[in-house]
Amino acid sequence: MNASRKRRVHHETLTCLNRIADEESQAREWLLDSLRAGVHELAEVAFDVAVESGQPIGTSLATVFTGPVSDGNLLEAFFRCHRIPYRDALALREVALVVTARVREAVLSMPEPASDDAQLAAASLHDLFSLRAFENGIHDAALDASRQAVALFEALLNERPDDPRRSGRLAGGLLNLGNYLAAIGHFREALEVIRRSERLIRAHGAEDSAEPSRLATSLEALSYVLARHRQLDEAVTAASEAAQLQVDSGGRGQQRIDLANSLNTLALRLRDSGRHSEARETLDRSLALFRELFHDRAEEFRADLAMCQLNRGLMLRSAGDMELAEKAHREAVVLYRKLARHQPEIFESDLALALQNHGDVLAESGRNEEAMAAMREAIGIHRHRANAASTEQLASALNNLGSWLAEMERFEESETWFAEALEIRETLFSEEPDAHREDLGVNLSNHAAALFQIGRSSEALAEARRAVRLLEPAGRRYAERYGHDLAIALHTLGNAHTALGAHRLALGAIDQSIELRRRLVRDGHATEVPGLARALYARALIANDLNLSRDSRESCREAWAMLQRSDGQLSDGQRLLEVDCGLTLAGLDLDDGHGDEAARWLLRLRRPLDHLLAEDGPFLLPALERLSDLAELWERAENDGEALQASQDAVSRCAGAVQDMAEARLVPPYLLYELGVRLANAGRPAEGVARLAEALGGLIAHRSESLAPSALASWHDLTEEIAGMYRRIADDAEVPRDDGLEERLAAVLAAADCPPPDAL
Repeated sequence: MNASRKRRVHHETLTCLNRIADEESQAREWLLDSLRAGVHELAEVAFDVAVESGQPIGTSLATVFTGPVSDGNLLEAFFRCHRIPYRDALALREVALVVTARVREAVLSMPEPASDDAQLAAASLHDLFSLRAFENGIHDAALDASRQAVALFEALLNERPDDPRRSGRLAGGLLNLGNYLAAIGHFREALEVIRRSERLIRAHGAEDSAEPSRLATSLEALSYVLARHRQLDEAVTAASEAAQLQVDSGGRGQQRIDLANSLNTLALRLRDSGRHSEARETLDRSLALFRELFHDRAEEFRADLAMCQLNRGLMLRSAGDMELAEKAHREAVVLYRKLARHQPEIFESDLALALQNHGDVLAESGRNEEAMAAMREAIGIHRHRANAASTEQLASALNNLGSWLAEMERFEESETWFAEALEIRETLFSEEPDAHREDLGVNLSNHAAALFQIGRSSEALAEARRAVRLLEPAGRRYAERYGHDLAIALHTLGNAHTALGAHRLALGAIDQSIELRRRLVRDGHATEVPGLARALYARALIANDLNLSRDSRESCREAWAMLQRSDGQLSDGQRLLEVDCGLTLAGLDLDDGHGDEAARWLLRLRRPLDHLLAEDGPFLLPALERLSDLAELWERAENDGEALQASQDAVSRCAGAVQDMAEARLVPPYLLYELGVRLANAGRPAEGVARLAEALGGLIAHRSESLAPSALASWHDLTEEIAGMYRRIADDAEVPRDDGLEERLAAVLAAADCPPPDAL
């Protein structure tokens, strides 16, 4: 068999075996055994197969080259790993690290090189190893090797300051070092190092044919670090220059890849600056290039396409297009999951970030179980990882999960997640204040909102004030990017002031929040409309507390009208706000003696309430509470029939649906209590007594020694209240009481060791 034919057979066999090994563990062992037995003959073909069909053959090659191989095989693999197309192949990252580490170790074990060229080669080897270590997620080793490389390059350049080759090597080494520093969160040092790299390239670039591409790469790195320092205009300028350099290079071959990356970077910087339309257009150009590259060389560009889809999903979400955003994030998750299966050290963090963002979109689209699964998987991955990037992403994931739970009014749970995220953010802020100021502000704002909801208003006020201080500079200067976050913090500050009785201060904070939201809506940010409606509703409540009934009604009507203009595309959380607005407007009309107008508001609420009550989702319990409020308002409107019907609907819908939540919130027994009283008032005392007995039976069943003191006190108070009403109605209507129930009730109340309410 001639050499060409033999090579083709080897190629076909390894390709087939690699594809089987992607699914079957036994085949992976066969693949590894084959490469070990014939590494001299098969290595070259195996490298080609890795480029063409991806993992797991790259991991198998890395295992082979970790073991005994000849110096010739090792050097051949080393040089092959650093040539196109092998240099950038994802499947070859592990083997590239292994062979580079072994060659570096061998060189370092030799006597110290005397010639300048030998020292330059040694420094370059440190630099190359740092790059390979960083690609494989080994950041500490990458940083150490990079510092060694830069020190050697600097010493060599000091001997010949005008040598463009030495200047170029130092510039490249500094750029790599700056990227590693940024990756571990050392943004101040990274900015200094990358700026120095840029200056060296500009100073000596005229004598270097690779200068435009190298300068563009340096500017892209600079734009990222500038953005982390919130120097957003400067970041856009740097990214724009980088993209233009790549456009001018012609956009062929490697330049086409570089152009796609530059356009992606520019899109992110435009988004950071609030220039969303330009950002989407630029990202679409980048995505089109990556799709073409992926079509031709799928394994090599899978990660780039995943990154672009992740960014596209974020931008579509900002534009309010949840359907396309979910599709983009789902595709990113699929791509990253395939990458992480074989190379977890490299791609698990990216998978977690994709899951985190997919979970956010699913939650906003009402797909709550899928959202929770995605968020929890992301948090699990971040906890498993142990590097700076994962720590920061863990804080984001915890914060997002807390926000989603808060949206469902599960405030105790959300406070726990926010608190854990806040602890991480405080540490990051203490190390790099400029890079983490706004993220800390957002986390403080969210935690303050949760504290407010669970009654810890003084703590909420302190955290909300600090959040506003942290967010205000960027929120005023870059309203397109940070105005949303500042508006939320101001809203939370207003709520905290309200809870502590400082209603005038509360109104001032809420008005500032509304002003920011209005500005963003005017500038085309449709996704701000629900937030503006929520702020207007909060203003209505504060104005009502200040006896400004006209202001209260106007704000609440405006909030209601905004929600009605959504063409039915409301999330469940927004529907809940719609119900709250209607209930408040009905209450205001009843206060003013306008019963007919109040009735019209209450009738309008059946549609959104029916939607929320239709499924056993996370918004069922809040909806049941609103249905109870609806019954009370019908009672105030002297329509006992509608009040009774609402109570019956609440109890009927509640039965068996929220038993897990009932232990903590005691809502089902309370709904039975309300229904029992209304039945008695409607002249049906026997039915009323039966419902009250059912409520007491539920409370006895839910009694648990594991209840927290506050929950135990609430249980005790509610049980005594319902028991008193049960006895009073039964005795007044001469309805026989249940002796067995009375005995069980007396026993459980006697056993309850409840601290007095004042002590709580």
